[in-house]
Amino acid sequence: MDSRGAIFCLLDQDADQKHNEVLISFNVSIEPLNGVESKSLNDVIRDARKVGKPHFHGIKNLALSNILPRHGIKGGCCSVIAFCEIEVEDLKFCLISVPEGNKRDDSLIPKLRGLTAAFADYFVAKVKRKRVEERLEVVETYTKEVGHDLANATQALLAKVRAISDIELSTAAMKRKALEAIGEVKQVYGIADGLGLAIEQNYTARSNVRFEIGKILLDVKNHLAQEALEHKVCIMLQDTIAGEVQGDKSAIQLALQQLVGNAIKYSYSDRQIEISVRNEEDQIVISIANEGIGLPKGREAVKMFDFGVRSKFAKERHVNGSGIGLYTSRKIAIAHNGRLWHQTEGEKTVFCLALPPAEKKVPRIKRW
Repeated sequence: MDSRGAIFCLLDQDADQKHNEVLISFNVSIEPLNGVESKSLNDVIRDARKVGKPHFHGIKNLALSNILPRHGIKGGCCSVIAFCEIEVEDLKFCLISVPEGNKRDDSLIPKLRGLTAAFADYFVAKVKRKRVEERLEVVETYTKEVGHDLANATQALLAKVRAISDIELSTAAMKRKALEAIGEVKQVYGIADGLGLAIEQNYTARSNVRFEIGKILLDVKNHLAQEALEHKVCIMLQDTIAGEVQGDKSAIQLALQQLVGNAIKYSYSDRQIEISVRNEEDQIVISIANEGIGLPKGREAVKMFDFGVRSKFAKERHVNGSGIGLYTSRKIAIAHNGRLWHQTEGEKTVFCLALPPAEKKVPRIKRW
């Protein structure tokens, strides 16, 4: 196919088509098209996709027509492109070719389809391999963090057991140390259980028990009290409504621990973490608010719940993390027919977890 240059792109899965990625190009520099000139390229792709089939597309009135010659294509303004889109598995690609002399020639469409398919077959494996590598890197980081937490929890447990076995204690002191040891065992179990929940892609609720959400929040507050003290923040559990939810109790507690833990990590010192519960549209909504580094904007805010994604604010502050906490919390919310979102209220960042209330108990009728 006679061409002055070509661009092959991986298409953005979001509807706005703002983040298409040039994978390979001929006679055109990739860097500007993936950088400062990306909007102009995305405008053309979005316009050409409306046709819905391989075709020649006029771009004379679009910015890309003058941009391409500045970045490698010879022969002056580009008023026409040949465009073809293809989907392979869950990935979408497109090929943009600039024909010689800006001429339309529909007889070249079959060749355009063939080239697009060939490029797609080559790149689909590379893209998937890159995704796997990124996922493994995130899992490795998360596993190291879990290993560190397990080691600390195990050391604390051993200290309690030694105190019980090596030191002469009164009955009351023995009981207190035993209860502390039980708490450490529960913490070790929770860490290990959380690792499985985080990595499991198709999580579904493993149990269906009724429990008071207020009691779970109190347990979370107590569990994170030392971490809050170290970060010089105070966890305030506001007067909560009496509300029961139903489902996987340990998973919901893990989700809340992730959210409150994040609020502590990303809060400024000498601030309060405010936790409240309310009824809203037949759902129990738990809100966790802090004053800290705040939320990213635009696409980055939307991607916060994706696997392995961390905001630039978190990275700049050098806060430890793997980008799995919010992903896991949202996964747990969805499995319970709930939802998780974030919002800004003045200087506060608020994460909200909404869960359906437990089914009402049907009174038993006595039969005589």
